[in-house]
Amino acid sequence: MEAVKWFRKAAEQEDKTAQYWLGDSYDKGKGASKDEAEAVKWFRKAADHGDAESQTRLANHYEAGRGVKKDDAEAMKWYKRAAAQGDFQAQFCLGWMYYLGKTVPKDVVAGYMWINLAGSKDITIAKTRELIEVYLTPEQIAEARKLSAEWKPTKEGDHKTRRIRK
Repeated sequence: MEAVKWFRKAAEQEDKTAQYWLGDSYDKGKGASKDEAEAVKWFRKAADHGDAESQTRLANHYEAGRGVKKDDAEAMKWYKRAAAQGDFQAQFCLGWMYYLGKTVPKDVVAGYMWINLAGSKDITIAKTRELIEVYLTPEQIAEARKLSAEWKPTKEGDHKTRRIRK
């Protein structure tokens, strides 16, 4: 409870880290009553300040319809912003959206590329990547790996984010 009080004071002064932790407190019901709408409010504030983890958490809420109306297009927007900064969880989720064609045309190469990037940071995702490979041609895998090798994270606020594929 005491931590939430201090998170709130800092969050109200536009500290994005405190906004994230306040959102997390409401999301998990730790130190505050569980309130997903309030969690979304604070994640959005931090996300608007460029915090990649908050962008990912906000996207998760939109994708699942928790605390907000389910909106896959809005989830995709936030996953893209966080993935561009290198957040591996956002990269994984974005990869699945491309792989499945969720709100975008299905693009297994782009999907695999994002999952490949995420898999380089997380062993569980790496295992998922291996399961997907059996459904791709060697050419698709090679193209996705080439795109992965060329990919560079961007800083939030840099609106010149490179498009990987159209």
